[in-house]
Amino acid sequence: MFDPELAEGLVDFSKIKANMESTIDKLKQDYTSKITVQILPDALDNIRVTTRSGKSTLAELAEIRMKGDNMFVIDMSSSPKDTKAAAQAIKESRINFEPVVDNTTITISIPKVTQEYRQDLVKLARQACEQSKQNLRRVRQKGMADVRKNKQGRSEDEVKQVEKMIQQLTDEYSSDTDLLVEEKTKELLRK
Repeated sequence: MFDPELAEGLVDFSKIKANMESTIDKLKQDYTSKITVQILPDALDNIRVTTRSGKSTLAELAEIRMKGDNMFVIDMSSSPKDTKAAAQAIKESRINFEPVVDNTTITISIPKVTQEYRQDLVKLARQACEQSKQNLRRVRQKGMADVRKNKQGRSEDEVKQVEKMIQQLTDEYSSDTDLLVEEKTKELLRK
């Protein structure tokens, strides 16, 4: 049972909940945009590229277009010095593409969706789920540390109750990640 009033003064319970919600939203976003058998034209837009002048998205640095159903062509002529950095960022992204650089053009062949590719996507989905669980645990740890730091003048029972509330919230969101990865696995393995 959650009693935000009990947590008042010990920990910002709404902030913990918001941070956990944000973690789940990010996992959903990754599952929709990065870990999918359907490659969308905007799949590369938000890849972060580290350039000499800072970080930019690939869409800010290049013109990205689809060539047919199975290839991306990325025109880096507007920022030719960042071509290698862009190719590296694509390679390191969780989309699993192998970029080919030719002067200021990067091409990416979209692999055929084989069973092996689907299995690789399932592995990525599980890794993303585990990363989300780690983020949830970090939020929980910060909340627990705040409770311990602010427990002066509060009964031990109240402190334990608030810690229990934080753990229950963590368990709920963690089980949400399990459901999401289960659904995503079914979706990815469906033919």
